[in-house]
Amino acid sequence: MKRQRRNTILYLLTAVALVMTSCNRLPLYSHYEPIDMQGWQQTDSVRFVVPLKQAGTYQVKMHVRATSIYPYTELTLTIHQKSPVDYTERINLDINNDEGSTSNEGYGINDYSATLHDVVATHDDDTLAIAIAHGMARELLPGIADVGITVNIER
Repeated sequence: MKRQRRNTILYLLTAVALVMTSCNRLPLYSHYEPIDMQGWQQTDSVRFVVPLKQAGTYQVKMHVRATSIYPYTELTLTIHQKSPVDYTERINLDINNDEGSTSNEGYGINDYSATLHDVVATHDDDTLAIAIAHGMARELLPGIADVGITVNIER
């Protein structure tokens, strides 16, 4: 009886340890900014400022939520990171299917994402500053609901 109880406790502790060390860790930072559904102005950048408490390498993902009124099959975005390293990057996302409508099957909003380059923070208390704007020919771009980023520390 004691042996069975000890084995049960050992199994429970092992299960808890596995859950605690799983690969699904929460992001250090995750935030979306809403976009006016009437249209996203080409000159309106969505800005994110993320304090990085410790030096290290961070993975940054950019996210877009698009609705069925988005009129194109792709979305071009310009990402400008100002800190800790200054760089600009253009990303093209496939948004729609070949018929020209979002692939959300009438459910409203679809999520799209792309991984940006790794950010190396060389000092403690650095700040990650990113601005995202659309790079489409149309000045007022309808159908984009939200733009966001997530930041994870690489281990």
